[in-house]
Amino acid sequence: MKGLLRRTDLDRRLAGWVTGQPEEAAGWPVERWVAATVFWLIMAFVIIAFLNALNLQAVSAPLNSFLEQIFSFLPRLGAAALLLALAWALATIAKLIVTRGLARFNLDDRLAAQTGERSPFLLSETLGNVLYWFIFLFFLPIILDVLNLGGLYFQSKTC
Repeated sequence: MKGLLRRTDLDRRLAGWVTGQPEEAAGWPVERWVAATVFWLIMAFVIIAFLNALNLQAVSAPLNSFLEQIFSFLPRLGAAALLLALAWALATIAKLIVTRGLARFNLDDRLAAQTGERSPFLLSETLGNVLYWFIFLFFLPIILDVLNLGGLYFQSKTC
């Protein structure tokens, strides 16, 4: 598994995408983490099979229930990953539309002409970033609900 991931150069591309800086991606050993996870999952299956072959169900039952919990959670994790990818795509498209639309109207130049000085912050970029993170914030409760990690619910006490 580690050799296969090393050939695809997946760890550098994934770390460069997450950090946004490909030169710092070399310090993230994603292939080692994935290979170790797959190794230990296979090892857990081997240990359970070995214990079941020895008729030691009392020992293998907790390991078996642990693996059942892990694999029952995987569809939720996949759905959350899909929602996160959808949120990222929508946020990126909305940010591009807002920044390019406001740049077409020369909003930053008009604001600089009104104030008489050039601001170090571009208003179009700032509004694009606000919309970008607002879309992620909108998707956050949905993603947490898919993972069964609901937020805090405060109940008012009636006297």
